[in-house]
Amino acid sequence: MTPPGGMPSCFSCSASPPVTSSLAELRAVSQPLPLAEGRIDLATRKPNQRSSIYYSEADGRWHGWVVMGVRDDGSPYRRHRKGRTEAEVTRKVQELEANRSDGHAEKPGRPLTVAAWFDTWLTTIAPRTVSQSTIDSTYEPKVRRWIIPRLGRHRLDQLQPEHLDAFYAWLVRQGLKPNTVGRADPPDRLPRAEDRLETRQDR
Repeated sequence: MTPPGGMPSCFSCSASPPVTSSLAELRAVSQPLPLAEGRIDLATRKPNQRSSIYYSEADGRWHGWVVMGVRDDGSPYRRHRKGRTEAEVTRKVQELEANRSDGHAEKPGRPLTVAAWFDTWLTTIAPRTVSQSTIDSTYEPKVRRWIIPRLGRHRLDQLQPEHLDAFYAWLVRQGLKPNTVGRADPPDRLPRAEDRLETRQDR
């Protein structure tokens, strides 16, 4: 996912979304069906909030689909789960539905990397608070020299405290003073692990 690009849907819907004539009907359509009722044929799924679970004779597996939200172009964003038993897939579908209800659903697209996040930070976020000359002379050189080569390939949603601790230790070995490495002013110090979780939700 990443914000730069969307994940292609694994299937297409042959039916159009239901047309509702009232707010009450719209709310009813948006509610997930009980899983037993949600087991419908692949060709009849509709791009609403309903989840579906079905058995595929082609691969001998159970499959579940959950609509997690809507893409920028208005198309539904679905997540897929599969397993050997109906109970296994039911549990996975319920977990996705719980994440959706709690507002913790992952956004569509490939996972955001640290490098991609800092590219966005340099071009979109930093200019709101500092001058472009400061970005060009101070922030961007540090990001390009220190952060991206060591952490750029990490997925932002999987960045852990130990990754940052190893990075800071490496900076000290490169000759930077510990008090410089430990400063919290961006981008001298990467966001703390708990802070990057909030960043992930804003993708």
